[in-house]
Amino acid sequence: MFSIKQELPSLISKGMIAMMLLFGLVLCKGEVSLADNSEAPYGITIMKYQLSDQDINSIQFPVGEEKSDGQMKDTQGNALVPMAGVTYRIMQVTPSNNTSDPFREVADFEPLFVATDTTGFAHVDLPEGIYKVSEQADDRINTPAQPIIVEVPQTVGGKIMNTLVIYPKSSVIKPDFPNTSNPEGPKGQSRLADSPNDLLDKSKLPNTSGSLGDITKIYYMIAAIVIIGIGSMIFLKPKKNHVN
Repeated sequence: MFSIKQELPSLISKGMIAMMLLFGLVLCKGEVSLADNSEAPYGITIMKYQLSDQDINSIQFPVGEEKSDGQMKDTQGNALVPMAGVTYRIMQVTPSNNTSDPFREVADFEPLFVATDTTGFAHVDLPEGIYKVSEQADDRINTPAQPIIVEVPQTVGGKIMNTLVIYPKSSVIKPDFPNTSNPEGPKGQSRLADSPNDLLDKSKLPNTSGSLGDITKIYYMIAAIVIIGIGSMIFLKPKKNHVN
């Protein structure tokens, strides 16, 4: 005769197994999502230096990549001073038939804003395409550099470049002294602009390393699976019959 009391442990065991399988599927889905978000093979790197009017006309920067020894100097042989906190707007564009404005902005692309760190460095990972990099107005700069059109990837000197390095040229009003401190982290960690006019939610930036929030959820899922498994083993452990 069917007894709910007798069948209850079996039903609970099956339910526990079903829940563990469900958590496993969710976990796998989360891992696939993180892998998909990590693919961002192209990018634009900005290197910004303090330049005088004379430097703008005389200094020739490398095309598409950094100088091999990493040392940029003026015509007198003095090392150029990096410029921190200069903001750039990055927008995807597409060729147009307008000769006066040969590129038009892609309507559904959210503009990105990045600012140089204390080494004059800023970087953003981007999908394949054509982009316009526009230097924003700054009290230290006479006139912002002309917008630069960049296509990634691009062939430079017969070499395919997945990341293009650009050197926007604009003269400063008053050069700063070299800054030996680096409160914003080492080179390679550009920051979002913090100007009121240039604020951008970090979620707008291309995600190249997965979401921290998603990883936290996965940890919770793993913990839940372990707890459920231990609980089911304790609950379903056969009780010993005591003979009086």
